[in-house]
Amino acid sequence: VQVSWNTPSTMATRATKAGAAYAEMLGKPFWVLAYTNPSDDDCRFTFFPTVGGCTSGDLTMLGLWEAFDQMVDGAFVADPVPAARGGIHYFRGVYSTGLLGWPKLIGPTVIPFLCADYSPLTPSPP
Repeated sequence: VQVSWNTPSTMATRATKAGAAYAEMLGKPFWVLAYTNPSDDDCRFTFFPTVGGCTSGDLTMLGLWEAFDQMVDGAFVADPVPAARGGIHYFRGVYSTGLLGWPKLIGPTVIPFLCADYSPLTPSPP
């Protein structure tokens, strides 16, 4: 299901409304897809960094993966979706661009950025 939002609580709510419990009951995988492409309509629809800023969600790669984790494990989410698996819609939207908070991927490896001094406000390495 495409949840089209960048906060874990809304992602979980939309996944639940789309039938996550039914899929779990049947033992079927349930994918929750988040957008990474730019949106002219509303910055809350995507994890793409917005020019001028966005007050919703953490619009970084780390923010995307944390939103998936929180949606599943229930951290900061009233109704978690434990059977959900996170997925990325429009993979090349911002993923691997080197934009702020989105490191470039080289082959099967990620340029290391998850370290103690990591900040989404510092540019990714070239």
